[in-house]
Parts: sequence; C-alpha cells; structure tokens
Amino acid sequence: MKNPKIPRIKVPKKGLIPPPAINLAREKYEEAGVLILDGILPAGYIDQMRESFLIEYEKRVRERNLRYKSDVGDKRIMLSVDVEGVFNQQRFYANRHAYPVLSRLLGNEMIINAFNAVTSLPGSNIQHLHADHPELFWDAKLDDVMPPFCVSMAIPLVDLNADTGTTRYYPGSQKRTDDTSPKTPYFDPDVPKSSAILFDSRIRHRGLANKSDGPRPVLYMIYARPWFRDYVNYDFDQALRITRKEFDKVRPKYQHLFDWLMVKARKKKK
Repeated sequence: MKNPKIPRIKVPKKGLIPPPAINLAREKYEEAGVLILDGILPAGYIDQMRESFLIEYEKRVRERNLRYKSDVGDKRIMLSVDVEGVFNQQRFYANRHAYPVLSRLLGNEMIINAFNAVTSLPGSNIQHLHADHPELFWDAKLDDVMPPFCVSMAIPLVDLNADTGTTRYYPGSQKRTDDTSPKTPYFDPDVPKSSAILFDSRIRHRGLANKSDGPRPVLYMIYARPWFRDYVNYDFDQALRITRKEFDKVRPKYQHLFDWLMVKARKKKK
C-alpha cells in the first residue's frame, strides 16, 4: 500500500508544542518509528545551511576515490559534517520544537551521537532497503520491547518531493529490522525544507530516485541514549566532529550533547 497516513505535527508559529501534543507525538513515534515535524526551522536558515554545505562539501561529494566519505547507494554520498559556523546554532541541534520530543524518547541525558549529510546526486536510482543500525540483541523477545535508543533528525536542504525524491519509510518495521521485505505498508512523504523527519535507527527505509537536475542534500543530526555508540556506520570518518573552540560556543545547558567527545573538558570539571 502506498502513502498511508503518517504521524505528522505542524508546529505553532508562535510558542511551543503543548505538552499533551508532545506526549501524543511520542506515542505515535514509538508505534510508527517515524514522525514528521513541519515548520521547525525558517526557510531562510535552511538556505544558509545549504549554501554553506555546498561551498564546504560539494567537492568532496563529487570527487571520486576521496577519503572521508562513504558511498551509501547509487550516486549517494555520506559525509561527516563539522559542528561549526551555521551548523553550530542552538536552533538546530537543540531545536525548541524537536528537542522536547527527542527528550521524551531518549531521556534528558541524551547525546548527539553523529552529524552527517547524505547527498543524492541527479540521476540517482532508488536505494537498497536497509536500517541504519541493526537490533541490539537479535532476540525478538528483547528487541520487540526495546525502547528507542537512537533517533535521527533529518533536515532536508531542498524540498523532498516526486521530482527531487524523498525517503520511503515502512512504519512499524523498527521492531523487525531482520526482515528482508517488511510486511508493513510504506509511505513516501513530501517534506518541505523547513521541516524535519525523526526516525528510529532500526526502521526499514530507502531513498528514492533523484529525478531533478540538482543535488539533494539532507542533514542528519543523530541523537542517542548516553551509553550508545555507533560502530557500524563510521569506519570512513569520525561520527561527530566538534573542536574545543566550537564546543565552548555551545550554551552550558546543552554541552552534555557533545561533551562525551571533550575528554579534557571533563577532566577540568573534576
């Protein structure tokens, strides 16, 4: 079945998502393994991030045989992105609409486990079906009751639609990541560039073809419970990159998101 109803919240232009709506969002997310938050960032800020990304990373995206990148499908390149400049802003990594939902899913001590971008170049074909991370125990009795431990916040830098392509998700498949072909229906959501997609690292999904004449870059800020580390996807580069100078720009309230990387900073606190 194509395009079933999906959990989706349009955030208020003024104020925050009310607590009852956050609780409902958490429930819907835990059931589906994916949730779309519409309008969490200004379109102008997204344009700034796209311009910065293309200036800093376009050469690395397009160059062949270049270190510090990973091919994740046909004409699809994954790169780690430095937390600096336009990407080191509270409205991004601690977004006032997404952060409360993420905290309900992962706890107040959650960390940012990785920050990367996946760019689908013009003419890319549909991607292979996959989950970003396997189950932890490979035991249905345990994994089927395992709460979310790693959640990606996908921020498209262009509109995702039938022309540029989007990501096809199979809601509910986060409990069955060993299935080669999920029994759940899929959906192909149109997602404007001011919106975000929160999805479980175990959910089955695949990027669709890019039929446009431009690249389709999507940023992925990946949050996790404090004990989790991703040792599956980042043999090509460091999963999260932030310098001490950039770390010091982070508001103390949110430094816990990054300070697991800052060994020296930890020692000074003791």
